[in-house]
Amino acid sequence: TTGRILLGRGYRNIKLILSHSPEVMKGVASEQFDLFLKFGGSLIHKRDVLTSDFAPNTLLIDGLLGTGITRSPSGVVGELIEEVNKWGFRVLSCDIPSGLNHSTGEAYEPCIRAKWTLNYHVVKSGQGQPLNKRIYLYYLTMQLIDYCCKCYSQGSA
Repeated sequence: TTGRILLGRGYRNIKLILSHSPEVMKGVASEQFDLFLKFGGSLIHKRDVLTSDFAPNTLLIDGLLGTGITRSPSGVVGELIEEVNKWGFRVLSCDIPSGLNHSTGEAYEPCIRAKWTLNYHVVKSGQGQPLNKRIYLYYLTMQLIDYCCKCYSQGSA
């Protein structure tokens, strides 16, 4: 979704690294992937990242895992998290870094080491825990939605 939104706002050269084949995507993920390609997005394989000509200001956006994980990421997703951490690019995580428990703040191994986390809706209880020592949540940003702010100010939420 983030890649499609960036393309829709005029950003170019947006590339997507998938943890799994597009054929296994279902529902909303499949729909968003199709839209991403229709908007002009492209795929890049993880093996090609270090040999590609990325600009010094390259930003990786982490959306591999969401809230609700209760164990260490494994398999292809775990391997991709390890690779992302080795690449040395700045990372923005969507809602919570992949591999971080949203309730306890426990950073499973592996866990995305995000420079920023764009938080949706509310801060998760695990994001304030001292356990993660801000290695995984370097800078937490709240996304305020006008509608929600209006509802709260009017007392209807």
